[in-house]
Amino acid sequence: MKRYLATLAAVVGATVLSACGPAAPPMNDPADIAAIGQVRSAFIKGYNTGDATLIASLYAADGQGQANHQPTAKGHDAILAANKANFDAMTASLEVVADATMSNGTYGMDRGHFKLTLTPKGGGPAITDEGRYVVLLMKGADGAWKVTMDIDNSSLPMPAPPPMPMKGKGGK
Repeated sequence: MKRYLATLAAVVGATVLSACGPAAPPMNDPADIAAIGQVRSAFIKGYNTGDATLIASLYAADGQGQANHQPTAKGHDAILAANKANFDAMTASLEVVADATMSNGTYGMDRGHFKLTLTPKGGGPAITDEGRYVVLLMKGADGAWKVTMDIDNSSLPMPAPPPMPMKGKGGK
């Protein structure tokens, strides 16, 4: 009987101690989902107003932007420069629809699709694109969500290659 009581006491004690340990981070906390949505909205606002500084401020210091057909921009300075160069040459109109937004304590993910129109400031036809995106975020000690990785890709087919030049007389 003493052995039974000792075992029971050990099991109860272990259960009580494990309940006192750190709690698992909340999954999809509504406040975190809303905060990630605010990051998305700020990105759209920055893109549509040509505010490269606002966009860069949304990224973690070591964040990366991996835009389709562009080199990877690593860190604030590179993200700022890439967006500034784009906005110096083009006026942008970006529409974004989130398909899924998730959080798990300090990690977040936003996935969806976009439509983009870039109009050259120097004249010429507008460039349109549409595609998909995935954004990974981290929640800092201050509670602010920052983009750590932003990946997008076009869902439109690649443009056709230019026609081959015609060979001269005699097949040369």
